[in-house]
Amino acid sequence: MNEGKNVDQSDITDKVENIDKGKARDKGDTIAEDEDESKTYTCDVFDLQEYAKGMVSLGINVGRYLVVREEYISLRQELTTMFGPRDNLEGVAVLGQPGIRKSLFLVYLLLTRMQGALPVTIEVTPHGYYFINNNGVSFHGNSDGVPLEQQDKAVWCLSDSNEHLIIPSQAFIHSPNIWIIQAASPRKESKDRWHDWTKMAGHQQLFMDVWEEEELALLTEVQFGRQHLATMFRISSQWGPSPNHIVLALRPENLSTWENYIHSIIEAAAEGLHQENQIFT
Repeated sequence: MNEGKNVDQSDITDKVENIDKGKARDKGDTIAEDEDESKTYTCDVFDLQEYAKGMVSLGINVGRYLVVREEYISLRQELTTMFGPRDNLEGVAVLGQPGIRKSLFLVYLLLTRMQGALPVTIEVTPHGYYFINNNGVSFHGNSDGVPLEQQDKAVWCLSDSNEHLIIPSQAFIHSPNIWIIQAASPRKESKDRWHDWTKMAGHQQLFMDVWEEEELALLTEVQFGRQHLATMFRISSQWGPSPNHIVLALRPENLSTWENYIHSIIEAAAEGLHQENQIFT
């Protein structure tokens, strides 16, 4: 795709104005019972079906629903406050353990910026980024900062660190009037993804918390149905509160395959530790 190429935005900008932000349930409704304790939740749910095709054109694969955690809202508010008149802060790395859907937090930020008719970029590959403003959607190479430099309003530049995309685009780092939000892992081996550029941009990191069981229950109910809640609670108790684990395990006829995969990872890790011990004994 060539730099500056316009992208069909009809499935994105037209429909995002009417995004369904109604609550999946009213506050305080009971979603599930775990032994004798009732679980309640206050999450919102975005129905993404109508413009999922447009999201895919941006390189973003999402499911039917986006569960908006209360933490998403509070983090967005914190980012808005941080990106005020403040010296030496041009970006933030949002860190959190693998599998807690940091990428979907960026999707939430993307949608809210679009709803507010505010300029925003999103990058998920090292080949370039999509720029979205009132003029539409366009694709640019990762060193092309010209469209960003021409903006009167501050641009939020969203960077989803992954296997292929290591650090935010050079266009983001070297352009004025931009604020970078990168989603990345805090693991030591991933430190090179966020440490150096955040040091130049103000050395700021925010940490995303793990999911509560109530939030996992809502995700399970809206994506798979209430009948899968018992399985969800078992997976969460046995393997930890990872929404990615829940989604993978609850896909049709996938639970046993997923559990075998997890066991194989554990066995491989244990064997690796055993071999290391043999070397040093």
